[in-house]
Amino acid sequence: MYSIVIVSTTVLIPELKQPAIASLENLKATPRINTIFKLLNPLGYMF
Repeated sequence: MYSIVIVSTTVLIPELKQPAIASLENLKATPRINTIFKLLNPLGYMF
């Protein structure tokens, strides 16, 4: 099982709101591909 841990999301990903991140962390939502890109770009992955 995979887990997403986000630290200081307001700094890293300002376009994602906290409730959206919380539903991803709780596995209550399946992210769209553009959401995954938004999560990975601040970590150094470029698409």
